[in-house]
Amino acid sequence: MIDGGSLRIAVVIPWYVGVARGDAERGLWYVMAELAKRGARIDVLTTGLPSERATSEAGVNVVRFPADPRDAAAFERAKSRLARQAMDEATERSFLDNGINSAKLIAFAEAAYDRYDAFFFFTFPHGLSVRGVRAVAGKAVLQPCLRDEPAARLPAAEAAIHAARELVFTSDAEFDLARRLYGPGVAEKSTVVGLRHDARPFAITRRRVAGFEPARESYLLYLGKRDRAEQVDLLAEAFTAFRRADPLRSTKLCLAGPGSVSLANRKRGLLDFGDVSEPAKQALLENAVAVLAPSCGESAPDALMSAWARSKPVGVNSRCRVTADLVLCAGAGWTAGSKAEWSRLFGTIDALSSEALGQLGRRGYDAYLDRVSPSRIFERYLEIFERTAESAVHKRVVLTGFAPTSDPWDDAARRAHVARRRLTQRGIGIAASDDYSPGPVVDLTELPEYTPADASTWDVTPSPTVSRQLADGKLNLLYVGRLDEDACLEQLIAGLAFLLALGQDTRLILAGRFGDDGELSERLFAQIGASGLSDRVLLFENVPVPVVAACYRSAHLFWSMAEDWPSVTPVLDAMLFSLPVIAYASEMARAVLGGGGLLFNAKQPLLEAAGLVHVVARDRGLREAIVIAQNERLRDYSIAHWLPALDAALP
Repeated sequence: MIDGGSLRIAVVIPWYVGVARGDAERGLWYVMAELAKRGARIDVLTTGLPSERATSEAGVNVVRFPADPRDAAAFERAKSRLARQAMDEATERSFLDNGINSAKLIAFAEAAYDRYDAFFFFTFPHGLSVRGVRAVAGKAVLQPCLRDEPAARLPAAEAAIHAARELVFTSDAEFDLARRLYGPGVAEKSTVVGLRHDARPFAITRRRVAGFEPARESYLLYLGKRDRAEQVDLLAEAFTAFRRADPLRSTKLCLAGPGSVSLANRKRGLLDFGDVSEPAKQALLENAVAVLAPSCGESAPDALMSAWARSKPVGVNSRCRVTADLVLCAGAGWTAGSKAEWSRLFGTIDALSSEALGQLGRRGYDAYLDRVSPSRIFERYLEIFERTAESAVHKRVVLTGFAPTSDPWDDAARRAHVARRRLTQRGIGIAASDDYSPGPVVDLTELPEYTPADASTWDVTPSPTVSRQLADGKLNLLYVGRLDEDACLEQLIAGLAFLLALGQDTRLILAGRFGDDGELSERLFAQIGASGLSDRVLLFENVPVPVVAACYRSAHLFWSMAEDWPSVTPVLDAMLFSLPVIAYASEMARAVLGGGGLLFNAKQPLLEAAGLVHVVARDRGLREAIVIAQNERLRDYSIAHWLPALDAALP
């Protein structure tokens, strides 16, 4: 580990006016000030008037560079066009060129690349950060302060995200947005540092809420918008069913928040207070048995943290990846998805003792502190900067034991990719075996034959041409892997014909590599032509990773008729991209998917196999349930299971 006091960090920010105001900014400058106290050199590289000189504030050096000339009116026009979803190249160029830029600042950063351990870019996207990250990509740490806005979808913005060495997010919701916008490849280099918050006791000044005395009642609480988008109506229906099944239950469900329609049913213990004051919210939160957050929207993580701040366990939507993962990792609540599941959950909570509920709540409070305490936030930033500083190559090894292929669907190639990335993270270069005095040998064949689910291969910008081609509204069915006899591709094509006959507007995408004899490819092309499916089957053979990434990002389902899987990597990748997997139940498929995916035992008649795809394509709830099970299965393929053996083999 590197002592934080020896770090040299350049903070690149479009403007700097002294004391930070926003929550994320306060957290950042707290970290920088702490590093400066330890002796680290922190230089803020920003824009300003040419007459301004370098200054120092709280141990942080501020160096200003002249901003490039800009057309403010053109910038506003570009923003307006982006707001209307105009994503053409001219609009993107005008938005970036006429925002905040400084050619002199970027030139300085390039020239001073070896002077710093990390270049930290704060806020995004604008010309300075987009171009700056790409200029010093090997040491670029980007905290994008990401929002779901058109500018975040610009191709140049995505390219900068993929170019950065490390990504920093303040919340799990922001990280989840990044995964949705830029794919699973960003996950391996991302850190959720948390958002600084000095926890204080909550003052309770209200004893009653509309005649209801929270301190004297046993109730569950939903706090938020009362509309269908937040799934509060599902929650109310599930609770009513729970109380109807057992009228002797005394637990109540309280709803509070803005909304036009009351969902109250006092006979069944369902109370709807409508929009309430802040003191009333605090009183309801303080005395609730548990808090429920059924939404899959942006409000769910906030509701979860508000509950955990008060040591309350939380019930969340199992289809909301952000909150479900948080609850499962912390062991501080429950998940439910359907009306029946929520109804069963009410019974589970009602049966728990106050001691058991208190233990769950304490776990939630611990998880809350882990996200907001200044010391933990500082530690996470420090770990990021240390990783970047340690990446400078200080020795070399020879990597052997893998086939010389870069096919993204090959298991051996994937293990080699993971090994290379791990070596780079530890400052170990890879030498050719015939180099003079190349260094020690790391033989991958001596490591456990385990293929990790690693998404870093997909930390690339997908091919824009292929992405546009696949974004025409058709259902995209994908198969990736070796295009051989075991893949049963002829059955996939025949199944596609049945799907079209069922009225499904779909296409089949095949990505992989044929064997050398050419016999199978000739048969396939003949079958496609004879079936009139030339415009419904897309074949990508021996294509680069960005093309395959576009296929995964644009696909809706992964479909396999394969009798055997010579490589498991394509299916693991499908799960990483949250694609429901529908596959023939071969021995390998059962072993890899476990309880994930949807397997069928018989291929004949093919109409039934195609009908299964048809059903899944039309049932959003079923697709979500499949993905949830696949996410659980992915835990068994975590890279963490393989890295200890690799690290032990390193010199």
